[in-house]
Amino acid sequence: MEYPFCEYYRIAGVAIRVKSNSEQTIQRIRTVFPGYLSVPPCPHPITYLVERSNGKGTFPNSSYLLRDGRGKLYCETVGAVDLIPCLERLVLFRVLEELEHLFQIHAGAVERGGKAVLLPAPAGSGKTLLVLGLVKSGFKFLSDDVALVDMEKASLQPFPVSPVVKGYAFSLLRELDLSIGADIYRNPLDGEKLYYFNLTDISPDPVGLPSSVRFIFFPHHDPAVESCLRPVSRAEAAARIIENSLNFDTSADCFLDLVTRLVAGTDCFDLRFKQIGEALRIIAEVSLGS
Repeated sequence: MEYPFCEYYRIAGVAIRVKSNSEQTIQRIRTVFPGYLSVPPCPHPITYLVERSNGKGTFPNSSYLLRDGRGKLYCETVGAVDLIPCLERLVLFRVLEELEHLFQIHAGAVERGGKAVLLPAPAGSGKTLLVLGLVKSGFKFLSDDVALVDMEKASLQPFPVSPVVKGYAFSLLRELDLSIGADIYRNPLDGEKLYYFNLTDISPDPVGLPSSVRFIFFPHHDPAVESCLRPVSRAEAAARIIENSLNFDTSADCFLDLVTRLVAGTDCFDLRFKQIGEALRIIAEVSLGS
């Protein structure tokens, strides 16, 4: 199989090459990784092969095959709506493997004036919606799902992959005066609809700079409760950050010291909220009023 169409991306310093036999497929992949196109050739790229199979896969209705650079099959999908999320997840996980030297937190993050706001929380807590709303209001984007912390300075590093909003949250975007476009994808594992936001559609200059954490909010979206902000100790905040870490166990002693430095000098809060707008107002008042 020949793959005449090829594009290079550089994500957090990691070189990625995507090759395909379909120009249309390459163009659709570009919408998920906007801003990462790199001038070829990138040295030592991680390669993925995307094949438009036209039903020639293992299953009769397979339209796309996703392989690694050596041809090993990762998955088969019926359409691009399933393929793109598979590729995006594979690329993200591979990039994070290359960034194991950074402390990784399941968290959103923004910054303003060099002061970062960190939002550690499990999936479904409203992180991505809060980050989108904060960027729309003037904060700079650092992350919507995985926050990266530098070991030396204990500062947050930008990791501006495209924010993904899941189908159950589409209706909540109205609170942010944001809307989804035509390119809606689907999680092949559970069928959940997915939409990838291009940050430049929200702000002309959306991405922030490495920043020290000044405020930590542990968000939890619950339509059944009234919004409530509760201060928490730095010790509790450190423990909850470790709970939400993706790689703490790989170097527990070093990362424990890092978390201690990370929370030093921060104000920490538990934030339960009913409406996205109310949570955004609380975060802005606390972080900008200091």
